[in-house]
Amino acid sequence: MKWLLYLLSFSVFFISCGKKDKKEDTNKGSYCLQLKSFGTKDSAEEYVRKLETKTNQPLSVTEIPGQQGKMLFLVRLGNFLSSYEAGMAAYRLLNSKVIDNYSVTRDMKSVPDEFSRVIIVGSSNGTSSLFEYDLKTGEKKKLWTRQGEIVIDLSYSSDMSGALFTTVGGFGRNSIFPYVDNVKVYRISLSDLKVSKLKSLGNGIQLYTNNDLGKAYRIIMNVFDRNKNTFVVQNTYTYDFQGRLISSEKKSFDLAKENYPLPPELVYDNRSPDNKNRFDVSLSKGSYSFSVTRVATSSGKNILTTAQRLNQAAWSPDGRYLIFSTLDLSPRNRTLHGRMPQTSKLYLYSENDGKIIKQWDGGGYKNFTLRGNLLLFDDDFSEKSHIIVYDYRNNRLIDTVAIDGGCGIRNIPYIPDFGL
Repeated sequence: MKWLLYLLSFSVFFISCGKKDKKEDTNKGSYCLQLKSFGTKDSAEEYVRKLETKTNQPLSVTEIPGQQGKMLFLVRLGNFLSSYEAGMAAYRLLNSKVIDNYSVTRDMKSVPDEFSRVIIVGSSNGTSSLFEYDLKTGEKKKLWTRQGEIVIDLSYSSDMSGALFTTVGGFGRNSIFPYVDNVKVYRISLSDLKVSKLKSLGNGIQLYTNNDLGKAYRIIMNVFDRNKNTFVVQNTYTYDFQGRLISSEKKSFDLAKENYPLPPELVYDNRSPDNKNRFDVSLSKGSYSFSVTRVATSSGKNILTTAQRLNQAAWSPDGRYLIFSTLDLSPRNRTLHGRMPQTSKLYLYSENDGKIIKQWDGGGYKNFTLRGNLLLFDDDFSEKSHIIVYDYRNNRLIDTVAIDGGCGIRNIPYIPDFGL
C-alpha cells in the first residue's frame, strides 16, 4: 500500500445447555462445548470425573437418542454468553491437552466457533482480500475478494461481534499530490461472516482510519475543495460496529493561511483493565520514552527509550501483560529499502516481572491482535509478510501463517513510496 498505509466441584446434570431448569440462573448464557459422546452413562460420568479437576466450568451429561434405538450420553461443558467466549475456553483446554476435540453448540445445535475463526488480510491474485484462518486447524480459506478493490484496513469491535473494513480502488501520486480513489466501507457479521457494504465515500487525496478502542470506527478523508483551490476539506465518518453511521463531520482548511490538517492521534487505553497500572509515552529530543506507573502510589519507571514512535498498545484482559509495538517508516530510516529493514519492534511487558520479557525486531508494521492467551501479529513486508501466533502466557510459538503474496492483521504491510 506504499504511501497510503504509512498514513495511515464436580456435578452431573441430566439437562442440556440452553434448556434451563427452573432453579437455574436465567442470566447465564446458552452456548456450550460438546466434548465427547459415550454409549453408557457410567463411561460419560467417568470422563467427567477426569475433567473436573482441570476446569472450573460446569460439566453436564445429556442423554440423546442414538442409532438403532440406543441412547448416547454427551459430555458438555460450560454455559457461555457467546460463541467467542465458549471457543476461547475450549482452545485453552485443547492447547493444554486436557481435551482433544470439541464443538461449540447452542440449544443442542452446532454453531461456528467465533474464537478460532480469525479474519485476516491476504493477497488473492495480487489484490488485498479477506481470508478466514482457523486457529484450531491452521487452515486458511478466502472469505471475500472483489476485483478492483483493495483492503487497506480491517478492525474488530471490542466484543468480537463485528468488524469493519475499508477498501480503495486505487492510489498513487498525481504530480506532487497523492490521491486515493473509490473509497468504500464494509461490515462483517462475525457470527455468519456476511459482508455488507455500508457506503461509498468517493475519491480523495489522503485517507486515515482509526479504531476507537473497539467502540467506534472512524474514517478520515481529505479532499480538495472544488470551489476554492487553496482549501482542503477533511471529512470524518464515524461508525459503530453494527454498521450504523454515528456522525459525519466536515472541516475546511485554507492552506494559504493555516497548516495542512494533521493525521488523527493514536487511540489506545493506557490504563490496565484492573486499573492498577498506567502506560505513558513522552517525547524528548527526538526520542520516545515509555513508562509504566502504579496508579495507587503514582510511582513510575521507564521501561524503554527508542527513536520509534508508538504504533499500537493493549493490555491483556487481566492486566498482567502489556503488549505494544513501535514503528519508523520515515524517509530518514536508512534501513527502509535494505535487505533487512528495521522498521518496527514488538514488546511484551510483564507486570509481575516489572520488565519487558520478550521483544521482536525487524521489518513490517507489527500490527497485532489479542485472543485469550494468544498474540497474533504481522511481520515483514509485501510478499514476505506473514502472521505469527504466539502464546504470550506460556512463551510458546503456536503457528506461522503465510499466504502467497503476503498477509497481515489489518492490511498487507508495504514500504511507503515517498515520491523521492
